[in-house]
Amino acid sequence: TATVCNLIFFIMYNQALIKAMNPNDHPAEDSKLGVNEEVKAAFQKRVADQGGVDRWTRINSNQIENFPLALFVLWAALISGVGIKAAYCFGSYLTLRVLFSIFYLYSLQPWRSIAFLLSIMVVLTAAGFGISQARADSMAGIGNSTVLE
Repeated sequence: TATVCNLIFFIMYNQALIKAMNPNDHPAEDSKLGVNEEVKAAFQKRVADQGGVDRWTRINSNQIENFPLALFVLWAALISGVGIKAAYCFGSYLTLRVLFSIFYLYSLQPWRSIAFLLSIMVVLTAAGFGISQARADSMAGIGNSTVLE
């Protein structure tokens, strides 16, 4: 489950990165790749139609800000041995992040903020599971307790 979720996060990140591409930030030689005045004008129109903010760029920035630490915590919970609880956290986080992206794209407030806040709560829950498991293992004498000293 965790590996599949990570693969989907990777795909989501790269999709947003590609969709957020600003053709005005490319060197002249990229015109050979199709980055021309027509593409630049279409991008400017898209930004104007979205009220001056490119939603794909914001989604991409949000993913850059949130995915690394969230995945670190989720994997740490999994490695700590919490089992199926970590799988539920991975799946819940993935679902909420997909919903966040959809809600952001379609300007659906307060749903966007609710999905974001719930995704943070899932990460905190995973951290709680991991800490609880590490503490229980430490008290039972399982694992390398010197790591915590």
